[in-house]
Amino acid sequence: MSLPRPPWHFRYSERPDRPRFKAWLDLQLDDIYIPEDMALQVQRDNDPAYEKAVSEGFIESIIKTMSREQVIRAARERNIPLIEQLTAHDPVLTSLAIRELAYKRGRGREKGEWRAGDFTPEFGVALIEFRHARAVMKQHYGRWSGAAATVLEIVAERCGIDPERLRKFFRNQRFS
Repeated sequence: MSLPRPPWHFRYSERPDRPRFKAWLDLQLDDIYIPEDMALQVQRDNDPAYEKAVSEGFIESIIKTMSREQVIRAARERNIPLIEQLTAHDPVLTSLAIRELAYKRGRGREKGEWRAGDFTPEFGVALIEFRHARAVMKQHYGRWSGAAATVLEIVAERCGIDPERLRKFFRNQRFS
């Protein structure tokens, strides 16, 4: 259900209509998530075959992760007999062990190590919300210019992120 375009404008922060605009945009963003999709999600989550397949895949991924960690730990300790035992019939683990044994520690961060500006799940949700809000603004107002600051505040509130932190993230990532 798409609500009609509100009679007030969104550009000016000092206008008394700003809270009403925020409430309207919140309703628009909530409407994007279709209830039928949620019903299908609930049905899938209550399906025993789906639950069994997910749990088996989850257990398998944990076992792979644990074996990778054991190989890395053994390679860093230079425990060759343990490496041979762990990588007996797995060429992927053997390759991992060889790379870890040949790796020479240098300066800088390790590959895969987290940085302060890295993309986190909360920013992923905010990015999706921001794109939906942009589409709503273009649909109802026919343009996007001037709404970015207001929409950014609304998205930050919805995702539980500090608006200034979200603004810096979007500016650095060139998403807005």
